[in-house]
Amino acid sequence: MLVGLLHIGQRQKSAQFITQQLQDLGYKSKDIDWLDFIHNSDVLKPLDYVIINLGSEDADIDAALDYLSEHEIPMVFNDAYLTNSLKTDEQQRWLRHLLNKISDVNDLLPEAPKVVQLDDGPIRLKDFDIEAVWIVSAGLGGPQAIPSLLEAIGKKAAVCCIIAQEVEAEFVLMLEKQLNRQTAIQAITVANGVSLKQGQALIMPPASGFTLNSDGSVTTTELRYEGHRTFGRDLATLCEQLQTMFGMVHLAILTGMHQASKAAVEVINKHNGQVLVQSPDSCIVEPKATEVQHLKNFEFLNLSEIGQRIQATGA
Repeated sequence: MLVGLLHIGQRQKSAQFITQQLQDLGYKSKDIDWLDFIHNSDVLKPLDYVIINLGSEDADIDAALDYLSEHEIPMVFNDAYLTNSLKTDEQQRWLRHLLNKISDVNDLLPEAPKVVQLDDGPIRLKDFDIEAVWIVSAGLGGPQAIPSLLEAIGKKAAVCCIIAQEVEAEFVLMLEKQLNRQTAIQAITVANGVSLKQGQALIMPPASGFTLNSDGSVTTTELRYEGHRTFGRDLATLCEQLQTMFGMVHLAILTGMHQASKAAVEVINKHNGQVLVQSPDSCIVEPKATEVQHLKNFEFLNLSEIGQRIQATGA
């Protein structure tokens, strides 16, 4: 496989790190500067995959995106300035997600510790001072909407929120910082060893889930299913995994997730969980009527109302 690194602006050290990892894994790689593409767009044509290294915000990259889409060449973005500043463990986690996007065979995760369940049935949330688990799903506009929702829920609610935000893996740490602009509920990216606690929001990296150890710590897992991967399928699979683990979970559908939530809603409904839907007129981008058709039987609420309903489940 030939992987191209399309550099927008100056080449960054994180891009050099990617190149070395690609070579270590046996891939062929090719560095392409933005001016190379401007002079000859077909320079991208031989590539099997493209990593777009965003080292400048000035370039209009629509032409490159259109070319890659037209020629069905898959791509992933690397926010170079962000990844340059990551610590070693954070950089390794980001790199695993990036390489797994190129191919699922790039399983670089360390061997997971042995998981010991609390009992043979669903885990007892009350052992962790939790009355309810809520999956909070969002797409476009989520980083603005979720902090407002967390504030509305409040730190004293006996709930645990699982944040399923449609975001590329390399932007998860940035998302964590954005969600922690509020101080009511701490948002933490799920990683091995993170503990399940009341009044906490766990951010799920893309295509990830977790299992719970006997001490309340989590072990990350990859969501697996047949067929083409989409965020909607990831959300439904996450709902199934947590439903099996906890016995019942609930779902809040925020801005940008109305259309892609259909399969997840079916999972929650099947097990009598609650589904709360952000009203279209309160979303960052108002969904079309056709995108909310499958949600017509649910009450549409603003973020404050959703927060109050979630808070009540932890009373």
